[in-house]
Amino acid sequence: EGGDSVPSDLSGWGEVEGIQLVDKTTGEDIDGEIYDTFEEAVHDGDWSPGQPFNFIVRNVPASLKKMDISELLNQLDPTGELRKEAKDKGETMPDEEIDSLRALGDDCERRAEAAPREAQNEESVFAGGKGKGYNIMQRSDLLADSMDADGTENRSTLMHVMDAMANHGCLVVDLTDGGATYKDAIALSKMWDANCRFFDTINSDVEAAQQLPPIGVAEGAGSDAAKVGFSSYGEGKMQFLETRLNRQNGALLPSEVVNIIGADGSDAMEKAFGIIADVGKDALRVAVAAVNDDADAFLQEDRGGAGGTTDGGDPDMPSISGLTFEEAETSGVSGGDSNAEPSDENYKRAAVRSSEAAALLAQDLMDGGRSIGDANEGCVSMSPHRMCRYSDVNRGFDKKKKSNSSGLSEIFGAHTDTSFITAVPVAAVSGL
Repeated sequence: EGGDSVPSDLSGWGEVEGIQLVDKTTGEDIDGEIYDTFEEAVHDGDWSPGQPFNFIVRNVPASLKKMDISELLNQLDPTGELRKEAKDKGETMPDEEIDSLRALGDDCERRAEAAPREAQNEESVFAGGKGKGYNIMQRSDLLADSMDADGTENRSTLMHVMDAMANHGCLVVDLTDGGATYKDAIALSKMWDANCRFFDTINSDVEAAQQLPPIGVAEGAGSDAAKVGFSSYGEGKMQFLETRLNRQNGALLPSEVVNIIGADGSDAMEKAFGIIADVGKDALRVAVAAVNDDADAFLQEDRGGAGGTTDGGDPDMPSISGLTFEEAETSGVSGGDSNAEPSDENYKRAAVRSSEAAALLAQDLMDGGRSIGDANEGCVSMSPHRMCRYSDVNRGFDKKKKSNSSGLSEIFGAHTDTSFITAVPVAAVSGL
C-alpha cells in the first residue's frame, strides 16, 4: 500500500501511532516515551530487530489487504501439492503458528541465531573410518593392560582417542567390545532401570518427591562444590538428581534415594558409577599421555662432553665435581649442548615418562569415588553422577504463552561442561 496520497504510516494496517517499546529480555513494557511513527521508535528509541513493541492503529481500512502470506502461498501452490508434500515431511509452513508480531519477531530471532547442522542417521553417525561419524573405541583397548610392553601407550589406541577428540570433541566407547562381553553393559542397563524407577516414582507420588533433600552440600564433604540432592525446574521440564559416593563405605548419596529405588537400584547406581569413572580415567590417561608426548614434556637432550645422557635415576651417571650433569647444569657449573638432537633412547624414555605421568594424574587427580589411601581425603567423592530427565510436560498449544502447537520444544540447550572430563552413558534417545 502507500504512495503520495497515503500518509507514511497508513497502509494495510491503517494509521499507526502510540508506539511503545517492550523490553526484549523481560517482556515488560518500557516506561517513558511514546512514539508517533516507526521511524521515531527506531532512531530515537533505539529499537533493535526482534524487539517487541505495542502500537495503536487508527482509521483501519474496511477492505482486506490485497494479499496476505496465505494468499501468496496459494498463488504459488494453487493445487496444494507442495503444502501436502511439506506436511508429509513434518515441515511447518510460513503461515502457520505465527499469530502475532511478537511471535513473528521471536521466530525471526530463532532463525537468525540458530546454527543449523546437517542431521545424520544412526548408521552414518557410527560408521567410523574416513566418512562422517565416530569410529567406536572398544573398551578393552583403553585398559592399561593394553599398553605396549615398554610402558608406552599403544600407538593405535592413542591416535584413535586423539582423532576422536580433535574431530568430534568426544570419544564413543563400546563396553561390550563388539559383543564379546556384556557384564558392564548389563550393569548400566540396571542403572537405567533404577533411573526410570526414580523419575517415574517422584512424578507420580508427591510424598516420595518430598522425601528428597534439595541440592546442597553433602554432609562430611571436603568442599562446598560437593553437592547432592534433587532439583526440578521449568514446571518439571528439567529434573536433576545429583548423586555421589561415600568413599569410606561405597554408599550412594543422598541416602534418601534408596527409599525410592530400593537396595538393588542403589547397588546398580554404585556399580555404574565405578564403570563410568574407570572409562573416563582410561580415556583421560591416553589423552594426557598423547599431549605430553606431543609437547616433548619429558624429553631431555643428549649431553656433550663425557658422552653420557641425563637420567636422574641412574646412579652411574657421569658427574663433574661430584655433581651429576643435570645438577651441574642447574648450578651453573656446566651447560649442555642445546643444539644436540635427542637420541632415539631419549625419545623412548620420554614416551614412557609421559605415560607414567598421565597414569598418575588419572589415578590421583580424577575422583572415581574410591579411596586412594590419602589421610587427608574427604569421605564424599568430588565426582558427581548426575541423573537428568528432560520432558516437555506442557506440550500443546497455549495461546497465552504462544507455545508451539505441533512440534517439540527445546528443553535444555547445547552447552559446554566445565568438568575435567564428562562421561555420558548413551541413553535410548539419541543425543542425550
